[in-house]
Amino acid sequence: MLRNILQYFYFLLAAGILQLGEADGYGKLGLVSFPVQTHLHRPIDRRTGGTSSSLSGNSTSGEYYVQLYLGSPPNQTVEVLLDTDYNDFWVNRNCSNADRSSECKTKGFYDPNKSTTSHNTKVNGSVTYADSTGANFTYYIDRVSLSYGRGPSVRFGVAINSNKPSGVLGIGLGVANNNSGECNFIDQLADQNFTNSKAFSLALGTGTADGQGVIIFGGVDTKKFSGQLKPNNIFPPQGNDTYARYNIRMTDLGLISSDGKFRSYGNSSNLVAVIDAGTTLTYLPDDLATAIHNDLQVAVHRTDGSVLAPCTQRQNNSQLQFTFGSTAINVPFSELLTGKYNDTLCRVGVAPRGTLPRAVLGLSFLRSAYMVFDQTRGEIFMQQFVNCGKNERAIPISGANGIVGECNATKLATSSACTPTASSTTGCAYLLDHDTPVHSLLVRIMASTFIGLLFMASVAFLIYLWVRARDRNRGAAEEEPQLSGTQYVGHQLLTLMPSLRT
Repeated sequence: MLRNILQYFYFLLAAGILQLGEADGYGKLGLVSFPVQTHLHRPIDRRTGGTSSSLSGNSTSGEYYVQLYLGSPPNQTVEVLLDTDYNDFWVNRNCSNADRSSECKTKGFYDPNKSTTSHNTKVNGSVTYADSTGANFTYYIDRVSLSYGRGPSVRFGVAINSNKPSGVLGIGLGVANNNSGECNFIDQLADQNFTNSKAFSLALGTGTADGQGVIIFGGVDTKKFSGQLKPNNIFPPQGNDTYARYNIRMTDLGLISSDGKFRSYGNSSNLVAVIDAGTTLTYLPDDLATAIHNDLQVAVHRTDGSVLAPCTQRQNNSQLQFTFGSTAINVPFSELLTGKYNDTLCRVGVAPRGTLPRAVLGLSFLRSAYMVFDQTRGEIFMQQFVNCGKNERAIPISGANGIVGECNATKLATSSACTPTASSTTGCAYLLDHDTPVHSLLVRIMASTFIGLLFMASVAFLIYLWVRARDRNRGAAEEEPQLSGTQYVGHQLLTLMPSLRT
């Protein structure tokens, strides 16, 4: 009997330790994932000048956000804009100077005075974007909570003043590859062992707020793409650019017509483009953009310069095919039309790059692709985005190369770089005074095992006491018939006396 009880508690304990491994706040199997939502609001603005790490700014008709819970208790909710072209992570402290203040209030803001774990580093920073928006901020360290428990202690900017309606989560190339020497969100997750690598995957999905998008730090979702992930090298800064970006070489660009025939646009081989989730449009060399516009029956508005096409092109089954080595991403015409300009015309998500130093693959491209950015190996992986469910898994030590998507392809797909360096630990673990860094999965297993053994010992001791009490009661019961009637009654009264006193 005792053996059966102990076995029962052992299996309960084993299940509890497995749950603890996923709920102790140190990441689920070496990955951290957040849903990605899109918000549609204002029309696309024309590109403006200015100096910035973001090539074309963040003035968009569809922006992608993740929701974070900051501080202790974790009740300060903020939505931050995703941007893959730079590194700063900052949030608004209030909405007094924010553009579209009513929208700022819905996005949320962070007050360090309302958190018991906030720490002011007394270091200031700033960022300015190409559309002349930006923020000045002070860096704080505080917790970012996860859906299943305590999250990492992260260094982020708290705006002193800003003219943007939301903060921004910069997930560009990290400390080992950028010129600033600043640790970004990816570095901090890896250095605190919430993720196993400085890699993340991004699936935006279609341009609707249906919640199918996801960003996974340290992992992939094999039910968000079809085909096999294959590596493409990240290229160093191009031309006069000194800022490290997600530069990738495109080997071809063509049109797949509605009858399935392919036609290359030419002049697109060995074209280096930057992947930028903070830019709505895809900017291509002028001759390529013009060829695509001809196929879309594009007209440029004479007054504001908007690139427009008949909204009926949404029913056109033709696709653009972007080829990167042995991998091709097909973008349907419906994804190239980003929003309505009026009752009959829609805005087009492809524009001439003009004076931009290189091509930019923005949201109008990324919605059709599943992307993996591996900063540890200096590689970008991609495949056709297809949503067939959810199966998140950590990227193995060997990397993402060869991971196969579980979805069936629904769209036609065919299948001398400088490699950035990265170190496994870069000093990006910004810990609060009362935090303890967790250095390895082994330490976590040992800690969980010790707690489990202590729990088992306590249960065994309680069972031992119960067995002894049971045996005493049996002995007493056997002796009771030997007492006289008066003695038996007196014995029972003495037994009840403690309970009667209470």
